[in-house]
Amino acid sequence: MTDDARLAVIELATAEEVSSATALAGAAARDVVFDSSGGRALLFESDADEQAGEVAAYPLQAPAPASSGTWVLGARQHLGWVDGRARLLASTPGSILFEEAYGTRWRLLDGAPSPSLIAPRPASAWAVEGDVAEVHALLYGPSPAPGAPATLLLGSAPIAAPLGPLDLETTLLGAGSDPPTARAVPAPALGGVVLADVIDGAATLRLWRDGHASEVEALTETGPVTRLEAAVPLHGGRTVALLASGPARLAVARLGQGGAVLSEAALDLEGQVRVEDRFFSRDLAAAGDGRLLAATTAGVVAVDVSVGGGVSIDVDPAFAGAQLRGPLCVLPSP
Repeated sequence: MTDDARLAVIELATAEEVSSATALAGAAARDVVFDSSGGRALLFESDADEQAGEVAAYPLQAPAPASSGTWVLGARQHLGWVDGRARLLASTPGSILFEEAYGTRWRLLDGAPSPSLIAPRPASAWAVEGDVAEVHALLYGPSPAPGAPATLLLGSAPIAAPLGPLDLETTLLGAGSDPPTARAVPAPALGGVVLADVIDGAATLRLWRDGHASEVEALTETGPVTRLEAAVPLHGGRTVALLASGPARLAVARLGQGGAVLSEAALDLEGQVRVEDRFFSRDLAAAGDGRLLAATTAGVVAVDVSVGGGVSIDVDPAFAGAQLRGPLCVLPSP
């Protein structure tokens, strides 16, 4: 997005705008994903009070051979209205809409009312493609006792129409942080899932694999933080990037096979990071294993990541993203 409420396609190297299309001015919350099965960008936008919203599609057209080689946005197409808050998840079988209105539910987005799965809001979510495509998510379950922190759950469901009430399977991970600020990323290179949280003012990581969690690893070089808004994996989960909102800070850690933190690096960002205390954030995105994009109120920065000889992160001065804002979505090559 741009600071004047346009959905824009940019060059990853320089942030030069290639194509843009109008979006809704005054939206309090947005989410954007690339729907590969439909060849389009999907955009959710709420109203100013986050009481209702709209899901729209923007066809993505392959460029002419003489052009820049980047996707071109088509005209906005209305897909549906949403009561309350929502987030999106794209997958090959279809895109999923997570809704919070009259309760919380998940449903396949097909432009028409469809059966839904009653399930908690995801704090993180990703699609796993295979013989049976699945959506995996980090969820907050009920507190075991009054005043106790909410429980953390890993949930999964097949991505097939319709999503039904018996489709969600969950695994109890234990107690989460209070207030809730945990995130999770898939780590296929480590054979599990990496959980990120804030414990005693420090960002922490642990590996969940084969029904067991590794020891909690505090990121000592990152410094104190109060919330984590986003987490993305690099190198199949061997490297994890975290976006904190208190303060606005980017942290990157390299993990060993057992989940121990081998090295880490962090840098403070200008502006403020949007707090996402209802769903997950798309203000952090990976453009391959060696580049991150992070969005704040001051714009979008590109950060180059190196892990040889220890984690190193550096802001790319050639990326002029001051006029850009989140949410972020990295497109594949056309």
